[in-house]
Parts: sequence; structure tokens; C-alpha cells
Amino acid sequence: MVLLATGYWLLATGYWLLAACYWLLAIGYWLLAIGYWLLATGNWLLAACNWLLAACYWLLAIGNWLLHLFTQMMPGH
Repeated sequence: MVLLATGYWLLATGYWLLAACYWLLAIGYWLLAIGYWLLATGNWLLAACNWLLAACYWLLAIGNWLLHLFTQMMPGH
């Protein structure tokens, strides 16, 4: 009888440890998903900043070109 109770206790402990491992695995996958989401968000923000920087350079180039045109139209140049 003691042997049977010990066996059941070991079986229950094994199931409990297996459940704990699955729980830790689920937490790991959840953290991995959050990491991928943060990485994707960071990449999107970086792309948006690069796009804005490119737009600023385009505006600067257009402004420089217009300044050159107006300077050429001034008398004495």
C-alpha cells in the first residue's frame, strides 16, 4: 500500500513538473513574441525616420536649387 501511494505521489510530482515546464515554455514563447513585436516596431520606426530624413534632404536640395535660381536672377550676377 505504501509503495502504491509512493508511486502515485511520484506520478503526480512528474505531472506537476511537466506542467511547470509547459508553463515556462509558454512564458518563453510569449516573451519571444514580445521581442519580435518590439523588433518589428523598432524597424518600422527606423524606416519612418529614414523616410523623414530623406524628405528633409529633398526639401533642402529643392531649397538650395531655388536659392541658386533666385541668386542667378539678381541684378549684377
